[in-house]
Amino acid sequence: MKWNVFYLVVGIICGFVLSAFLISQPAHLAAWIFGRPAPPASQPSSQNPTPPPADLARNFQVELDALKEKLDRYDKRADDLQRLLTILVGFSTIYAAALALNALKEAKESQEKLSKLETELTAEAQKTRDELLGTFPLFSRMSKNFETTVRTMLDILPTVDKSAPCYRDPSSAERELVLFYEKAFAAAEYFDLKHFSKDVARIYQGLGNFYAISARNSETLSEKTTDLIEKARHHQAYKDCLERARFYLERAVKTDPRNTGALNDRAYLELVIARPPEQDLKVARHYCERSLEEDGKQQRARFNLGWLKLVHEPKDYNGSVELFRAAKDMPNWQQTEPARRVAEILYNKACALVGAARESDVPAVQTKHLSEAMNDLKEAFQQRDKDNELIIRDAFCTTDTKPGGDLAFLKDHPDFAQRFETLFGDVCKPAN
Repeated sequence: MKWNVFYLVVGIICGFVLSAFLISQPAHLAAWIFGRPAPPASQPSSQNPTPPPADLARNFQVELDALKEKLDRYDKRADDLQRLLTILVGFSTIYAAALALNALKEAKESQEKLSKLETELTAEAQKTRDELLGTFPLFSRMSKNFETTVRTMLDILPTVDKSAPCYRDPSSAERELVLFYEKAFAAAEYFDLKHFSKDVARIYQGLGNFYAISARNSETLSEKTTDLIEKARHHQAYKDCLERARFYLERAVKTDPRNTGALNDRAYLELVIARPPEQDLKVARHYCERSLEEDGKQQRARFNLGWLKLVHEPKDYNGSVELFRAAKDMPNWQQTEPARRVAEILYNKACALVGAARESDVPAVQTKHLSEAMNDLKEAFQQRDKDNELIIRDAFCTTDTKPGGDLAFLKDHPDFAQRFETLFGDVCKPAN
């Protein structure tokens, strides 16, 4: 239908053009119809006289009939092309449907084959297992025994963080049990333990903490003794245990890279347990930052980094303040453990604020920092947790308030001396 309309419009236009030309230039029209050259406009031809009107009409009708025949043929071709296109689209749709049906049939047959194969393999595996256990009954409870061993080790392995509620120094019996299971667990290296990867990482972490505590105890004994031979022996034990702790904690991180507890323990090992020249603060910073990348809503990694900037050179008091300030508001200590050590966070933040005030030459900045530090100290000692007894009370009443101590600048400042003295008297008075 579209082609018919098109050719109808073209025919009407051509009719108007031919009619106008016939009226205005009859000689040129006759020349076009009969194939003769038209005479020049200025010199009418005397050699080719104009045909009679009857011949002109007859020839014009012949040309019109030929043009109509051509238009009919084009119209028929357009209809044929449209019908052919419709047929091709139809065949394509039918072919696609056939392919889909064939694929569905093949998928169904494949599923049936897979189900049959799974049944056969399961039966064969059960048969092989029964034959193996019949030949080697030793293996009959291996999986169950391994799971029991894992749970036992997780129960007896210690934590290195003294502020943790579950912290304890292993007893002699527990030490021997840990050493026994350590040897037994080493044999598990020959098996595929991916299914137990998180538990295995926790075992490595616990073994690392066990040797970290042993290293700390050995170094404490080395510092207390005056006998040079004993001192050397304990110091060597400290170095050996320190290396074993590093080995196991790094193995824990490798086994479970997202174990933020192991990452934090590895940093703590360098910050607190290791002593110069064995101490590596770059490693400590690296593991703190990795832990924060894994879990940005924890306190412990920020606490460790804040401590690093507060205590170790080059000191960054302002950076330490920001880390402790952020740590106080975090919802978890680490992993799923609830927030804790608020008193110690506040106390260390106060020490960092006093350091920043001491470095500033602007009186207004000093007053601002010291005022916030005074409030933090008061809030810290109002906390009812074990941090007061373990760490901050002893530090506050002894080293930190002496000349050169972290809080000495606040204690001696004329604007805060009276308030500090009152707080010191309340916290450090002898117990009745």
